[in-house]
Amino acid sequence: MDLCLKKEMKVFPVFYGVDPYHVRHQTGSFTLDKYQVPEMANKLEKWVEALTQIASIVGKNTATCENEALMIENIVEGISNQLYFMQPVIFSDLVVGTDDHMERLNPLLSMESEDEVRMIGIWGMGGIGKTTIARSVESMASRMYGKSFFQPHSVHALSNYNRWFGPGSRIIITTRDRDLLNSCRVRIVYEVKCLDADAALKIFNQFAFEEGVPPEIYEKFSIRASWLAQGLPAAIEAYGLHFRGLTSLKEWDDALCRLIRAP
Repeated sequence: MDLCLKKEMKVFPVFYGVDPYHVRHQTGSFTLDKYQVPEMANKLEKWVEALTQIASIVGKNTATCENEALMIENIVEGISNQLYFMQPVIFSDLVVGTDDHMERLNPLLSMESEDEVRMIGIWGMGGIGKTTIARSVESMASRMYGKSFFQPHSVHALSNYNRWFGPGSRIIITTRDRDLLNSCRVRIVYEVKCLDADAALKIFNQFAFEEGVPPEIYEKFSIRASWLAQGLPAAIEAYGLHFRGLTSLKEWDDALCRLIRAP
């Protein structure tokens, strides 16, 4: 279970025939003078805040672009690159290194103990393989001990877990938020760390090249690409699959440049 308290939204403003100064300061065509009435006070405050924020975000201003078509092409390319690498990836046990994680998690699970309810937090950044590890734990417990794992649907349920779960239960919580684990009184926490450079490169090559080994002329490119994934299994697999479809050094170089600009 991955408990998420908020979602992030990215905004890319395009000021088409509009001066960002007027948006930021609510002047010119963006004046709000006609809404300066008591019954609009609350809404007006929020509008001012929103307009000020949007004008402070780096975007595109058509007044400073000589070629409007090229500007639109650049916007679409930038957003497309970001969306591609934001797609959820279902990655394999090989990428996450599940066996190693299971070896370290087994003592924390203490599956032989039947007289307690034990909560284990799996903590780490997004895309690092927390859910894959949790599913492997569930599969192992079902296979070896005949136990099932419950997934409570609220923090309230977790804070009162002794009322909801019987002795011998194991509750796995995956999260990016260490404070959430503290608030749920989770004392056993397993931190999932990023892959080191050698492991990241090896896995990247397995996805990017047919035989899992890059031709000599691609070695430096594959090192750079795997480094850009920063040890995140989801990113390593996504990058590897993306580069697998490229057939020339120029395509690799162009793709690397795009990733550096908008990883």
